[in-house]
Amino acid sequence: MKYLLTAFLFALILLNSALAVSADDIEGLWKAERGRVIARMGLCEDDSTYCGWIVWLKDSLDDDGQPFHDILNPDDDLRGQPVMGMKMFWGFTFDEKDEKWVGGYIYNCEEGKTYYASLKLPNEKEMIIRGSLDKRGWIGGSTTWRRVDSVEDD
Repeated sequence: MKYLLTAFLFALILLNSALAVSADDIEGLWKAERGRVIARMGLCEDDSTYCGWIVWLKDSLDDDGQPFHDILNPDDDLRGQPVMGMKMFWGFTFDEKDEKWVGGYIYNCEEGKTYYASLKLPNEKEMIIRGSLDKRGWIGGSTTWRRVDSVEDD
């Protein structure tokens, strides 16, 4: 009986550690809920926070056949940059206790606005993005992106 209890507790510990979310679980390709954007999430240039860059757009060219540019960015240094390859997520750190990425920002180039954001993985295939006007996330909304293996995935 003592052996069975020990084995059961050991199995629970293994299961819990297998299900635990780790900081690098966010890395990879994620497709927006409406399917118009794919972003690659990974470590930022500073190697301490997580960022996301646009790597695919459903409609990447304007009516003249030219790549879309970020014309609404309030930052003069960033206004006019190509949307493809643009950093749209930045500054996220992993909160081990809550198992989510916090303290970051998301930029919406269709509006030219930046929002506070947090990221959470309810499972290995979905990422919930919470964007808000306030740091606590009280005034905002959420969207669910799904993991894809490549930019060719539907």
